[in-house]
Amino acid sequence: MTPNPALLDREHFTFRDCMVGGDACWLITPKLLEVPWTPETLMFRSIILRQSDNHVASIGQKKFFNSGQSPHLYPDPTTFAVWRISSKYDGSLIIVSMY
Repeated sequence: MTPNPALLDREHFTFRDCMVGGDACWLITPKLLEVPWTPETLMFRSIILRQSDNHVASIGQKKFFNSGQSPHLYPDPTTFAVWRISSKYDGSLIIVSMY
């Protein structure tokens, strides 16, 4: 899915200007814990987009929830025939991006 920052309500998301590889970009992150997440906005948990054409310079993991927290976005994993659950021990996330 191509990111479309026009979908975002700036009341719930922060756009920070930044430079990546000489390109003007935005770092987009949610402002609050209670963002009204939709399937289209999950990728905006933490993303850097080039301002000129919305090209993704860097992207974190899509927003994920605790079990049962947002069943309209993530069904109960125990209902899957085959599934994998990983543990989340803290809120840290480390990703290395090449641009």
